[in-house]
Amino acid sequence: MSKTIKCKGCGAEILKGVKKCPQCGKKNKKPTKWIIFVIIVLLIMIAYISASKREEESRKVEYSWPKSGIATLLPEPESEYGDINSDSETFFSIDIYEVSQNEFNDYVERCKEEGFTVDYHGSSSSYQADDAEGNSLSLYYYESREELSITIRAFEEAEQDLTENDLNTEAEEDTSVEDDISAETESETSSEEDTNTDALEEAETETAIENDMEFRAWVDSYEEFMNEYVDFMVKFNESDGTDLTLLADYSTIMAKYTEFMEQTENINEDELSAEDYKYYVDAQARVLVRLNEIQ
Repeated sequence: MSKTIKCKGCGAEILKGVKKCPQCGKKNKKPTKWIIFVIIVLLIMIAYISASKREEESRKVEYSWPKSGIATLLPEPESEYGDINSDSETFFSIDIYEVSQNEFNDYVERCKEEGFTVDYHGSSSSYQADDAEGNSLSLYYYESREELSITIRAFEEAEQDLTENDLNTEAEEDTSVEDDISAETESETSSEEDTNTDALEEAETETAIENDMEFRAWVDSYEEFMNEYVDFMVKFNESDGTDLTLLADYSTIMAKYTEFMEQTENINEDELSAEDYKYYVDAQARVLVRLNEIQ
């Protein structure tokens, strides 16, 4: 006796091998694997498009260039969208959105005109230099998302302490003031320690921001290369190994691919900030979508 199953449409008992219910006409064939795969891909694409749209909307934020502080030493960027990370008399950091490569190059030239040419070092995506007073500027350009990161910090001179001779002279003039001087010196020392602590904390913050910029610059270069790698492999697979130009480039791009894979394996995710970890994970998600094109 043949086994029966329930119709998914009306619930009637039908033979297991019947593809269409005689009662309601509904097909009872299970979806094929390729349909399930298409559905999964569509869901991933919808999630990716939604995330991209949210990210794009979050970057439509207008900023106001500071009228005081260390930022006034720099020219104001042309783009109206950006996000100020930190602003003070001695330190300023901002991310500028919707910046083209040409606009980045123009901004570098404008900074040079403002005197930031001392001990300079630049590339197509970065520029670092000091001005004559020792104020330090760092510019980073992220082509994949058209973003310019600007950081400037002031040159700090060490404060001069009271000399031992001054203290001895005051002690000789009035021994009764010696205790007051000692108390004042202890107070000044405590104040200097607090100042040094604040300076150290600010320096650590600045270093952390620079480390974040360096890590995100690496993530951008990694994603950029992986896009190039996928484009290359698509062409290579289509040529069936008959294109001599692609064959000549194959070993080079595979060596670079191996280098990036080793770098990703050496990333200690526990040492990343929450923002840097999210930045890396988002980039990896986009890379995996591209890799599906050659798998």
